[in-house]
Amino acid sequence: MNVEHVFAAFLGARDLPGTVARKVFGWDGRHSEVVKEIIGDTQDGYQHTGLPDLRSLAAAAVPTVYAALNAAVPGPQDVTRWHIADRGPL
Repeated sequence: MNVEHVFAAFLGARDLPGTVARKVFGWDGRHSEVVKEIIGDTQDGYQHTGLPDLRSLAAAAVPTVYAALNAAVPGPQDVTRWHIADRGPL
């Protein structure tokens, strides 16, 4: 556990020490935005880009993504998905 996580939890405590800490530091750990700001640098591999989260890509964007990754676009021979094929018999 990182010190930042403990600090964020301390600022979010609803008892007297938590209240005093909020007054001293001026941060309120009961708000998710404050917690994200405090522990943001401790998240392994996480990079906040400020871009919206995408759930899917438009079909026209797929070849561009594969080209940017320098990867071969899957064809009809790749119809079986790896995560199903690697499981073995169900």
